[in-house]
Amino acid sequence: MDQPNKDEAGSSRATASADLLLTKLRHAPNVLRLIEQAFPDLQFDPLPMDDDDRPFLSVVTRTQGRRTDMLRDTILSLAAQSDPDFELLLVGHKIDERSRTALEQLVAEFPKVMQDKIRILICDRDGRAAPLNNALAAAKGRYISVLDDDDFVMGHWVEVYHQLAKENVGSVLRAACTRQDYQIPDPKHPTPHPMASSWFQMIWPSGYSGFNHVYENKTPFMSVALPRDGLIEMGLQFDESLSTVEDWDLTTRAAMACGVASSPEITSVYRWWTDGESSSFVHKEAEWKANHNKVLSKSNKRYLVLPPGAAQEISDLYDENAKLRSGVGSLGVWELVRKTVKARTLKFIIHHCRKTAAGRWILRTGQRALLRRDHKLIEKSGLFNADWYLANYPDVADAGLDAWDHFRRNGLIENRNPGPDFNADYYITQYSDVAVSGLKPLMHFVRYGLAEGRNGVRAREERNES
Repeated sequence: MDQPNKDEAGSSRATASADLLLTKLRHAPNVLRLIEQAFPDLQFDPLPMDDDDRPFLSVVTRTQGRRTDMLRDTILSLAAQSDPDFELLLVGHKIDERSRTALEQLVAEFPKVMQDKIRILICDRDGRAAPLNNALAAAKGRYISVLDDDDFVMGHWVEVYHQLAKENVGSVLRAACTRQDYQIPDPKHPTPHPMASSWFQMIWPSGYSGFNHVYENKTPFMSVALPRDGLIEMGLQFDESLSTVEDWDLTTRAAMACGVASSPEITSVYRWWTDGESSSFVHKEAEWKANHNKVLSKSNKRYLVLPPGAAQEISDLYDENAKLRSGVGSLGVWELVRKTVKARTLKFIIHHCRKTAAGRWILRTGQRALLRRDHKLIEKSGLFNADWYLANYPDVADAGLDAWDHFRRNGLIENRNPGPDFNADYYITQYSDVAVSGLKPLMHFVRYGLAEGRNGVRAREERNES
């Protein structure tokens, strides 16, 4: 029998390697786009949307069994989903038999249709990331999202992800998330239950910036869904050596390879504990800093793939840096030192105020004062038009609500337009720095945009042309 010569064997290995490479690359859409841009004569078929019987989303909730009342709220928010195409993996992390029994009893409270979606896993390994990797291996869904046992999601959470996935197969999926401060009024109560201590706050930008995420995380865990098959193909998993920021590390790496499809829809609520329940209190600042530096060090050793628009962000950063440098000379050394000390002192005061009831009252009072100042800026700008607002938002008029009162309490948070002379969607898409600032578009405009001569609405000529 003829033996294949060395050239044929080498060609066969090369073909097999090329096929394997293509299979893996199809799970990294961002890298494929980069290759197609560098070599226009190469075109790759997009990754098809799976039509198998797997659930669309695997929701992972790690728990130590200490907050079953809050976990009940979390599961309830999942039971109310408009899109039922998901499974829930409850991962008990280093829990005893009593806590496991409590978990099983909690699951048994729900209707059978919900019970059938839930699997309980046990992880006895150390580290915050260990239960996540166990769930990643056990998940059946095409996508995976982590929902902590004290947070909750809105009824269209899965639906928004699913729609994004249909239009952006294989990409990381991201939706907007709001923060609300919470506290335990009476920790000594037999069944302590959380109480909201603030209104909803838009701390994180509604859009994703790959450039900004290189430095710090601006995407809460439950506001992102990662393509599980892509993670497996690329050998990506959570870094178990990190005691914090394990979500930032993996999300950033996945986003570099897969790209990100974002929706401005607010689909989840991050409960921010002000009385010691949050991981920001459990883990010391030095520990957060060490993990942050470790992730930066890892990123510094890899090639980075940044999305379109990053060049402008880098240019803007250099411009801002140049302005700051030019201002140092006019400020003088002692003035610069004074401003630096003031900023660090303020950060120190805020951190310690959060630890006491009196301190939290002071912070809330300050937040209300800032909000009143912002409302006065809007009124002074003349952008709010009550008649226009009621005519364009009939739900407000039908409810018989006062236009200004609704706008300052709800409309501003929901990015509703105050009048014909400002359009939030236009402003945030026209100026990329607004999305990453964390400010509502209108607040950015009245604080900075007006003074800088920015446009808050398209010119009439542009509107007529469109």
